[in-house]
Amino acid sequence: MRKVYRIQAIGGSYYIAIPKEWLKKLNLGKGSHVEISIEPDGSLRIKPLETVVPEKGAEEAIARADIEVIDKDTVYSLLIWLYLRGYDVIALHFRESSIGVAVRNAIAKAKNILLGFEIVEEDSASVVLQVFASSDTDTSSIIKNMHRIARSMYNDAFEALLGKDLEKAYEVEARDQDLNRLYFYITRIIRKRALTTIDQNEILNFVDLRLLAKSIEEIGDDAKNIAKTVQEIILNNVELDSTYVDALRSCVYDLDVLHRKIISRADGKPPLAELIDDMN
Repeated sequence: MRKVYRIQAIGGSYYIAIPKEWLKKLNLGKGSHVEISIEPDGSLRIKPLETVVPEKGAEEAIARADIEVIDKDTVYSLLIWLYLRGYDVIALHFRESSIGVAVRNAIAKAKNILLGFEIVEEDSASVVLQVFASSDTDTSSIIKNMHRIARSMYNDAFEALLGKDLEKAYEVEARDQDLNRLYFYITRIIRKRALTTIDQNEILNFVDLRLLAKSIEEIGDDAKNIAKTVQEIILNNVELDSTYVDALRSCVYDLDVLHRKIISRADGKPPLAELIDDMN
């Protein structure tokens, strides 16, 4: 099929229409994702990123993305983006015959931070990863787990300071990766569920839940930075004034009371906006 289209200018951007026959054949529509690449002869190549394949005996369809990787430096960020967009199977194809060490390191880095992400197929020019994690997971349970990790991080950072325990301070920093994995995972679940509902109240609830998860993740980041500061204090044998330590103890206590209150309420019953207000 060949057609001639006129380029249209709208608000400083340029557009052309996509043939309806092509969209219908590939079951694409508004919200679908395509990859556009510039070929050596100057032509544009448009390739759908996703196909929806019903898994035998499964109630939920499997969203698959097939990507031809042109810039290997983008592999890590590309995997993060596709994971958060809700893709279940991600196939990366490389023009060169060898994937290379840099790409393998990027994939390993992504697997460390993304829950349930595993390689299922691989050859010299392609690799296929699949998310083995259910989207039916109870979001309130994940929120509670995130709270527990973040709470343990700032409490242990303070205990490391009091006891001059360098190993405990290092453990707090390492624990941040577990919190990040849960954050990426719950973000993925929220995005997938939000795309399949038309209930406005449920969508608003997803937004609140996403903000709550982000707030907890940022608390974890702060606790990690505190742990790093504690490491420097211990390594440099810095003696802290007792007044400063007492003030810090009071702050940690107030924060812990707030966290225990939120954990006890993060079961979906109270409006999530109230939990966010509590955290502020």
